[in-house]
Amino acid sequence: MKRTGSVRRACVMVMIVIGILVIVPVLAQIPGATPESLVAAGDEAYREGNYTGAALAYREATMRNATYGPAWLGLGNALYMQEDYRQALDAYIQATNVTPGLSDAWLDKGNALRQLGRTDEAIQAYEQAIVMNPASENAYYNLGLAWQELGNNPAATEAFDQATRLSPRDAYAWRKLGDTLYAQQKYQEAIDAYDRALAIQPGMPEAIKGRDAAQKRASEEGPVLSSIPLPGWIPLIAAGAAAAILALRRKND
Repeated sequence: MKRTGSVRRACVMVMIVIGILVIVPVLAQIPGATPESLVAAGDEAYREGNYTGAALAYREATMRNATYGPAWLGLGNALYMQEDYRQALDAYIQATNVTPGLSDAWLDKGNALRQLGRTDEAIQAYEQAIVMNPASENAYYNLGLAWQELGNNPAATEAFDQATRLSPRDAYAWRKLGDTLYAQQKYQEAIDAYDRALAIQPGMPEAIKGRDAAQKRASEEGPVLSSIPLPGWIPLIAAGAAAAILALRRKND
């Protein structure tokens, strides 16, 4: 019975994909098709994993209306999924040009730039995405990845920390936060971040590995006196002085 059900589901999926392959080109040739209807068709093809058909629909939408941001954004996403990052970037640039306030376009532009090794430019795109939408957890997360790639762990930590504040249930953000804290030798803070990741997603291999490494380093170093704030030294000094005076009196006695 399970085998039959699997076969039926597979047949249905094949029929859906074939339908999309047929419908999208036909829809693109209909004179009355609107950019909105073409984008809707592209979205459906995209959801089904038919990125070629999706790109066809989105591209036709841009030809019908070159200032329709969602069409350029969809085209960029379809090309990105085909690993055509250069053309995807061109589409994202068009999306940000015609709709500057479209936060997702800036975010995806940053992703394409990172794929092309242009990390510095990607950071600028992510920062612009945050300007457009300060609540974009994805923008902060990807900004953290970009800073991490450049070896700027303090900046990456700040970005990942903000991502966890916006999305406290994002285990990946907590794990990445742990990684950047570990890189800065902040082992106890790293352990706390890894524990948060594991509380959300138990068994995450990267978080387990990171936590074990941080625990080992923390145990090797032991307590660090230099981490005690200056006011905290006062009672220690006073206690030491009192002990010395007491020892001196006993010796004299």
